[in-house]
Amino acid sequence: GVYDAYINSQRVGNDEMKPGWTDYDKRVLYYTYDITDLIKEENCILFAVASGWWNGRISYGTYANNDIALAAYIQLEYEDESVERIVTDRTWQSKIGGPVISADIWDGETYNANIDSYSKMSTVEYKGTKWKKPVLFKHFHGIITEHIGPTVKVRPQLCLDPVKSVLYSSINDNGTEHGEIIEDKVVEGKYTGKIKAGTTLVIDLGQNMVGWEKVTIKGKKNTTVTFRFGEMLNDSGAVSRGNDGPKGSIYTANYRTAKATGQYIMKGAKEGETYRPNFTFFGFRYVEITADKDINLIDFKAEFVSSDMTETGFVETSSDDVNKLISNVFWGQRCNYLSVPTDCPQRDERLGWTGDTQIFVGTGAYNADVRGFFHKWMQDVRDSQSEDGRYSDVVPRSRVVGMGNAAWGDAGIVVPYVIYRTYADIDIIKECYASMTKYMNFLIKHTNMNGPAGGY
Repeated sequence: GVYDAYINSQRVGNDEMKPGWTDYDKRVLYYTYDITDLIKEENCILFAVASGWWNGRISYGTYANNDIALAAYIQLEYEDESVERIVTDRTWQSKIGGPVISADIWDGETYNANIDSYSKMSTVEYKGTKWKKPVLFKHFHGIITEHIGPTVKVRPQLCLDPVKSVLYSSINDNGTEHGEIIEDKVVEGKYTGKIKAGTTLVIDLGQNMVGWEKVTIKGKKNTTVTFRFGEMLNDSGAVSRGNDGPKGSIYTANYRTAKATGQYIMKGAKEGETYRPNFTFFGFRYVEITADKDINLIDFKAEFVSSDMTETGFVETSSDDVNKLISNVFWGQRCNYLSVPTDCPQRDERLGWTGDTQIFVGTGAYNADVRGFFHKWMQDVRDSQSEDGRYSDVVPRSRVVGMGNAAWGDAGIVVPYVIYRTYADIDIIKECYASMTKYMNFLIKHTNMNGPAGGY
């Protein structure tokens, strides 16, 4: 699954969606943090765990015994140089619950602020909560290795503020099946103020991005605030145009079965409350906010989330159109390089298609320092390789996707070569050479090298 760690109410580290996506039949990554400054004489240590890529819908049931599980240890080094380890075993406590009621990468997160917060759990609150003995997880037979490559983070320099906000409460008949929204209020930029029950706020960020909403809101206890995400607005309300709602509302048909919806159940704090998701992310330009009781929106920001890589190349031309294309390429890379290189960041897919990756890796290597990112991903490629040498069409592999197809499988050769050529990185060739040879031997064994016309 994915996890967050808290010590004495303080979140450990600023990495997101840990430990990242790997072929879980073969490997799980571990993270290491210095927690010296968080430790007191008496301590409350808590891990929150959710489905992530392991047993969320995105896994397509690839892993049969797919309960979520966590292993960790704390190593204490004393002044006399003695060492003590505190290990997660059956003396720890666990429970199903917490404020995150549900979380799925495709579908979103529901958070109930009335339930004990991870970030507020103290030793006193822990002792007053019902816990049970944890169940020993026996189904993992892979290896646990140290995380390599860049971690997934909120990237402040890429976070976006609204460029336009539209509040509406009714629909006008414009002669189409869905009609069009009647704009009650239009604000250039960020809207703050009341969102009444029965009204809808549509926020436009000006372009597509990946991440989540961070909101500060004020309202009554148990008010449910719902967030929906879209890349486009319905342009007419006409079904013949593919519209799935009235003109001006967010369009979500391209998300297919992905619900891409978040819910926050308020605790009614007088000073307001701030929320951002914990265990999901979205691909979007537009955010729709509704509530079942009146609320006040105090602040809104869209936090950008991806693997944290330094951008190293940029081109500017005399053509605005070409410059926009270059910008689109950069944003496409930023949005799809999240733990693994994916095909899309929004709908019910988000898989690491090898064909897409081997075509784009050269551009990606000019745009940013992707060495660590692809050392990690090529580790996943090797883990997902079949015994006969075929590379999976998606990496990490999925049970619903094939293996060994031309152009897709070629990523196992193309990606290491591009990284080697771009960075003079001989290490990636050393790491991948045996795997590359295995794939080439598969091709020699199974490919007709004479060509379609009987030879060259």
